[in-house]
Amino acid sequence: MSGYYVGDPCYVIDDARWSDITFTKDYIPRIVPGGDFEGLEPKDFCSALYHQHWLDTGKTEGQMENVNVKWEQGGKTFTVEVYDSPGGDATWEFPRLTDDLGRKVSLDVDAGLLAVVPLGACAVPNPEDYGAIFDSYPFLEVWVDGEYRVSLNDVMCDDGCFECEECGDRVHMFDMMGDDIGPCCYEGEEE
Repeated sequence: MSGYYVGDPCYVIDDARWSDITFTKDYIPRIVPGGDFEGLEPKDFCSALYHQHWLDTGKTEGQMENVNVKWEQGGKTFTVEVYDSPGGDATWEFPRLTDDLGRKVSLDVDAGLLAVVPLGACAVPNPEDYGAIFDSYPFLEVWVDGEYRVSLNDVMCDDGCFECEECGDRVHMFDMMGDDIGPCCYEGEEE
């Protein structure tokens, strides 16, 4: 099966293999400051992801950018390209982009990750139900130019920013104080 799924990998990786041992005491080094993974064999996707992040950076935590995880599915090994989704769970809308199935691209995020997953690595029968599908390798970029944004195939997402009604500054939806007013102009209640 050729082609690529783009979206949160939690939707297309086998649930039974998603995070089987990640938080067991056998894998505690991933959450201990200064801990490492030496001698540990990752058996689930999350452990493999954190293991590769540690191999790439020497860190057991922190922002993941372009972590290439080797993942076996159906007797074949694939490379899954994984990124932290800026801000964790969200929906990244691309109103000016369609995938190779002709659908408007909208990427839901549940595990706080975005990934490019070869279709052969997907354990679900219809990965197109969970994200975008491309015939050739897509270009995914997160935290574009240091900002809370996602780009796919050089098309910038609808970044969830709005114009403050008071001053006109662009403010991210998570920073809006209500009534279309950003923190730039919000006076709030006096304490």
